[in-house]
Amino acid sequence: MGDLITPTEDDTRHIGQSIINQSPAVGGYRPNASAAAFEASAAAFEDSAAAFEDSAAAFEASVADFEAAAAEAAADFEAAADFEAAAAFAAAGFEAGAFAAAAAFAAAAAAFAAAAAAFEAAAF
Repeated sequence: MGDLITPTEDDTRHIGQSIINQSPAVGGYRPNASAAAFEASAAAFEDSAAAFEDSAAAFEASVADFEAAAAEAAADFEAAADFEAAAAFAAAGFEAGAFAAAAAFAAAAAAFAAAAAAFEAAAF
Protein backbone atom coordinates (compact mmCIF):
# COMPACT_ATOMS: atom_id res chain seq x y z
CA MET A 1 0.00 0.00 0.00
CA GLY A 2 1.07 3.48 -0.70
CA ASP A 3 1.42 6.40 1.60
CA LEU A 4 -1.77 8.20 2.60
CA ILE A 5 -2.13 11.68 1.23
CA THR A 6 -3.03 14.16 3.88
CA PRO A 7 -5.12 17.08 2.58
CA THR A 8 -3.68 20.50 3.12
CA GLU A 9 -5.56 23.38 4.64
CA ASP A 10 -6.23 24.79 1.12
CA ASP A 11 -7.70 21.43 0.07
CA THR A 12 -10.08 21.31 2.98
CA ARG A 13 -11.10 24.93 2.43
CA HIS A 14 -11.84 24.14 -1.23
CA ILE A 15 -13.92 21.08 -0.32
CA GLY A 16 -15.84 23.03 2.30
CA GLN A 17 -16.50 25.87 -0.14
CA SER A 18 -17.80 23.36 -2.76
CA ILE A 19 -20.25 21.95 -0.23
CA ILE A 20 -21.40 25.46 0.69
CA ASN A 21 -21.74 26.45 -2.99
CA GLN A 22 -24.03 23.49 -3.61
CA SER A 23 -26.27 24.42 -0.72
CA PRO A 24 -29.72 25.76 -1.71
CA ALA A 25 -29.33 28.38 1.01
CA VAL A 26 -26.66 30.16 -1.07
CA GLY A 27 -28.26 29.57 -4.47
CA GLY A 28 -26.55 26.30 -5.26
CA TYR A 29 -28.13 23.20 -6.68
CA ARG A 30 -31.89 23.24 -6.22
CA PRO A 31 -33.77 20.34 -7.83
CA ASN A 32 -37.10 22.18 -7.75
CA ALA A 33 -35.62 25.26 -9.41
CA SER A 34 -34.07 23.11 -12.14
CA ALA A 35 -37.39 21.38 -12.74
CA ALA A 36 -39.17 24.73 -12.90
CA ALA A 37 -36.59 26.05 -15.36
CA PHE A 38 -37.00 22.94 -17.48
CA GLU A 39 -40.78 23.31 -17.42
CA ALA A 40 -40.45 26.97 -18.40
CA SER A 41 -38.16 26.09 -21.30
CA ALA A 42 -40.55 23.31 -22.35
CA ALA A 43 -43.44 25.80 -22.29
CA ALA A 44 -41.39 28.27 -24.33
CA PHE A 45 -40.62 25.50 -26.82
CA GLU A 46 -44.32 24.63 -27.09
CA ASP A 47 -45.11 28.31 -27.66
CA SER A 48 -42.50 28.55 -30.40
CA ALA A 49 -43.83 25.32 -31.96
CA ALA A 50 -47.34 26.79 -31.95
CA ALA A 51 -46.03 30.01 -33.51
CA PHE A 52 -44.26 27.95 -36.17
CA GLU A 53 -47.47 26.06 -36.92
CA ASP A 54 -49.33 29.37 -37.19
CA SER A 55 -46.73 30.74 -39.60
CA ALA A 56 -46.83 27.51 -41.62
CA ALA A 57 -50.62 27.79 -41.85
CA ALA A 58 -50.32 31.44 -42.92
CA PHE A 59 -47.77 30.43 -45.55
CA GLU A 60 -50.07 27.69 -46.86
CA ALA A 61 -52.93 30.19 -47.00
CA SER A 62 -50.78 32.66 -48.94
CA VAL A 63 -49.78 29.89 -51.37
CA ALA A 64 -53.46 29.02 -51.84
CA ASP A 65 -54.26 32.71 -52.42
CA PHE A 66 -51.44 32.94 -54.97
CA GLU A 67 -52.66 29.80 -56.75
CA ALA A 68 -56.22 31.18 -56.84
CA ALA A 69 -54.98 34.51 -58.21
CA ALA A 70 -52.88 32.69 -60.83
CA ALA A 71 -55.89 30.58 -61.86
CA GLU A 72 -58.03 33.72 -62.11
CA ALA A 73 -55.36 35.45 -64.19
CA ALA A 74 -55.14 32.40 -66.46
CA ALA A 75 -58.93 32.40 -66.85
CA ASP A 76 -58.84 36.12 -67.64
CA PHE A 77 -56.09 35.51 -70.18
CA GLU A 78 -58.10 32.72 -71.80
CA ALA A 79 -61.19 34.95 -71.84
CA ALA A 80 -59.14 37.72 -73.46
CA ALA A 81 -57.83 35.27 -76.04
CA ASP A 82 -61.41 34.07 -76.69
CA PHE A 83 -62.53 37.70 -77.02
CA GLU A 84 -59.71 38.44 -79.46
CA ALA A 85 -60.62 35.38 -81.51
CA ALA A 86 -64.31 36.41 -81.50
CA ALA A 87 -63.39 39.97 -82.46
CA ALA A 88 -61.21 38.71 -85.30
CA PHE A 89 -64.03 36.44 -86.47
CA ALA A 90 -66.51 39.33 -86.28
CA ALA A 91 -64.12 41.60 -88.15
CA ALA A 92 -63.64 38.97 -90.84
CA GLY A 93 -67.42 38.52 -91.02
CA PHE A 94 -67.95 42.27 -91.22
CA GLU A 95 -65.32 42.53 -93.92
CA ALA A 96 -66.90 39.69 -95.86
CA GLY A 97 -70.33 41.25 -95.33
CA ALA A 98 -69.03 44.63 -96.48
CA PHE A 99 -67.56 43.05 -99.61
CA ALA A 100 -70.82 41.21 -100.22
CA ALA A 101 -72.80 44.41 -99.69
CA ALA A 102 -70.48 46.30 -102.01
CA ALA A 103 -70.84 43.59 -104.65
CA ALA A 104 -74.63 43.64 -104.25
CA PHE A 105 -74.63 47.42 -104.53
CA ALA A 106 -72.48 47.20 -107.67
CA ALA A 107 -74.88 44.61 -109.12
CA ALA A 108 -77.86 46.83 -108.24
CA ALA A 109 -76.14 49.82 -109.80
CA ALA A 110 -75.45 47.79 -112.94
CA ALA A 111 -79.09 46.65 -113.02
CA PHE A 112 -80.24 50.24 -112.55
CA ALA A 113 -77.93 51.37 -115.36
CA ALA A 114 -79.31 48.62 -117.59
CA ALA A 115 -82.87 49.59 -116.69
CA ALA A 116 -82.07 53.23 -117.35
CA ALA A 117 -80.56 52.33 -120.71
CA ALA A 118 -83.62 50.23 -121.58
CA PHE A 119 -85.94 53.05 -120.53
CA GLU A 120 -83.94 55.53 -122.56
CA ALA A 121 -84.00 53.24 -125.58
CA ALA A 122 -87.72 52.78 -125.23
CA ALA A 123 -88.40 56.45 -124.68
CA PHE A 124 -86.45 57.72 -127.63
